[in-house]
Amino acid sequence: MGCAISVGIQCLEAIQELHSVGFLHRDLKPANFCICVQDMRRIYLLDFGMCRRYIDSDNAVRKPRWASGFRGTQRYAAISCHISREMARKDDLESWLYQQVELTSGELPWKNLEDTVAICNAKEKSRTSGINELFAGCPKEYIHMMFYIDSLRYYDKPNYAVLRGLLRDALDSNALSEYPYDWESNTAVPKTAPTPVAQQAEQKLK
Repeated sequence: MGCAISVGIQCLEAIQELHSVGFLHRDLKPANFCICVQDMRRIYLLDFGMCRRYIDSDNAVRKPRWASGFRGTQRYAAISCHISREMARKDDLESWLYQQVELTSGELPWKNLEDTVAICNAKEKSRTSGINELFAGCPKEYIHMMFYIDSLRYYDKPNYAVLRGLLRDALDSNALSEYPYDWESNTAVPKTAPTPVAQQAEQKLK
């Protein structure tokens, strides 16, 4: 579990960096992240084919379209995507959360569903009567992450530090270590240099 939570921190930072330059990913899933060959503790975000710029030439958030076609992968897509709403930064985070649950517990409740309406209904159910099923085997902090993400609206800028803090709380409350990752060998691995986002966060804490 420690590995999944730690990987989630890096994935979140990669998403934040993409958002900081004005783009949504719109297809976040485990297959679109990879491990660096030279540094086994570095995670990279891949596949920007479905990216869309969410800010205009004045750096203001673009007005949402009346309807938007489905973009992404059904298993991880945000509810907004299922109902043809314009996607926003919050929707990338919703996809990230589904990925995080799967990395931690091994599965999502709708993994065997194929119909997009049924999958959307299962995701909506996970906010109410299905919440325990979704987060079975996950730290309690994941529920708080979902509540925070669901509280965001289209124009809102997410507070990524809140989510990052909840992940670190999950490590601490379960007495888990950030390293080593599950795929590391017994050989020593050099400490990874922090990403720009992580460096900024560290400066704010000083």
